[in-house]
Amino acid sequence: MPRHAGCYEVDLFTRGRVVGRHERGESIRSIAKDLSISKSAVHGIVSRFRQRGVSKTVKRSGRLPLITTRASRLLVRSVLKSRRSRLVDIAKSIGVSSQTARRELHKLGYHGRVAKRKPYLTEVHIRKRWKWAQEMSKKDDQYWENVIFSDESKFELFGSKRRVIVWRRPGEEYHPSCLRGSMKFGGGSVMVWAAIWISGRSELVFVEDKLNSDKYIEILENYLMPIIRNDMDVIFQDDGAPCHSSKKTKKWKMKQLLPGLPWAPQIPDMNPIEHVWDYLDRELRKQHPAPSSKEDLKSRLKIIWEQLDQSIIDKMILSMPNRVAALRKAHGGPTRY
Repeated sequence: MPRHAGCYEVDLFTRGRVVGRHERGESIRSIAKDLSISKSAVHGIVSRFRQRGVSKTVKRSGRLPLITTRASRLLVRSVLKSRRSRLVDIAKSIGVSSQTARRELHKLGYHGRVAKRKPYLTEVHIRKRWKWAQEMSKKDDQYWENVIFSDESKFELFGSKRRVIVWRRPGEEYHPSCLRGSMKFGGGSVMVWAAIWISGRSELVFVEDKLNSDKYIEILENYLMPIIRNDMDVIFQDDGAPCHSSKKTKKWKMKQLLPGLPWAPQIPDMNPIEHVWDYLDRELRKQHPAPSSKEDLKSRLKIIWEQLDQSIIDKMILSMPNRVAALRKAHGGPTRY
């Protein structure tokens, strides 16, 4: 039975002819040429006859491989060229079945996995993220205990976002070619704002209208400043969203003497509140039946927020030194956070 394309077993009759002609003194080269088989095959037959007195091969254990070493390399190149390739297309490119291609990829350590959602990063983003990490690495643990982290998020009313499958090996989940790019506010029906800090949190504020500078200032005035006024030794964090960084908002912050935390672009993995949003989303999706209306969604989010254990929030904030260290190690690239 052929081992693979271009490779075949020499039948027993031909093996006998090889041995007979060799015993008559013919060279391996002439035998191979006359019988149209390779010199290596002739040499192998003669060697086995000398060693064991027989020309037939020993019985092999197991089934012969269906894919060659070369085809295996082509398989890997096909995967690395496009991590999102369909298995059927990968298999077709090397002429094997999907099942064979999957088995070989698994043997090589590649498995189909859901792509991690991470922000799209340009070279400029990466440089600025790394510079931020360099500066923040000088801060001690107590510094982060004085920071109030804030952010907005949207929650979907129905269904979940479509998953993207990529081919990767263990440890490659944050390789740029294995990530699924995400943009802030990529869909949903309810927007919320909140702030978190060690040993506390704000109310969960539902943003009914478009979040512009006026609306954002109103939220800060009503839900943040009462906290700040009770404890002025704090640092406030928000990102570079237009309503956060507009001239009007900056002027209001200066008037309120609101100290801010320097923040780099495309750096949500450094904001622990992002993981709070993930927690809320996971808890929301566990509920059956799912929310049936916008008001139902708001009601459930509020309950989950109020029942959220403060120790979970504190743990996320206390992870800031590790987050910064991970960003430095990644030289500004994607991290596991």
